[in-house]
Amino acid sequence: WSSDVCSSDLDFSGIANTAKVINVYLNNVSTNGANHYLIQLGTSGGIVSSGYVSTASYITTGTGKAGSTSGVLLLTPGAASNISGVIQFFLTDASNNVWQASGLSLHSGDAGVVQSTGVIQLAAAPDRLRLTTIGGVDVFDAGKVSIAYG
Repeated sequence: WSSDVCSSDLDFSGIANTAKVINVYLNNVSTNGANHYLIQLGTSGGIVSSGYVSTASYITTGTGKAGSTSGVLLLTPGAASNISGVIQFFLTDASNNVWQASGLSLHSGDAGVVQSTGVIQLAAAPDRLRLTTIGGVDVFDAGKVSIAYG
C-alpha cells in the first residue's frame, strides 16, 4: 500500500493478522509544521495511541533525543526538511502481541540522521497503521509513504 501525502493522518489498513514484519517506507515526506512524526499500530478496535515505549535520537552537528508513549517517534527539524527512511516493526512475542520497532531516516535539510526505536504490546494482531504528528495537527504536504508486510 502507498499513499501520496495530503492530510494530517496517513492511515493504512488491511494488514494480515499473520504478519510478523511490517515495513514503513518514507520518501521525501514533509509537513507544514514542526511537530515530530509518530507511527502508530492499530487493531480492529482502532489505532493504539498510548502504551508505547519509544525514543529517537537525532544525529547531526548538534545531537538531540526525545521519547514518546504515543507512538514510535521520528524526530524532525521542521517544515523545511523532508524525511526519507525505513521503520520496521517486528513481532517479537507472538503469544503477547509484542511488537518492536527500529529504523533510520535521513533529513534532507541538514543531512541529519534519526535513529528510532520502540516497543508496544497490543491486545490483538495489528491490522492497521497510522503516520501522524505529535498533536495530529500538522498536514503532510509532500512525499510518499508506503508499507509492506510479511
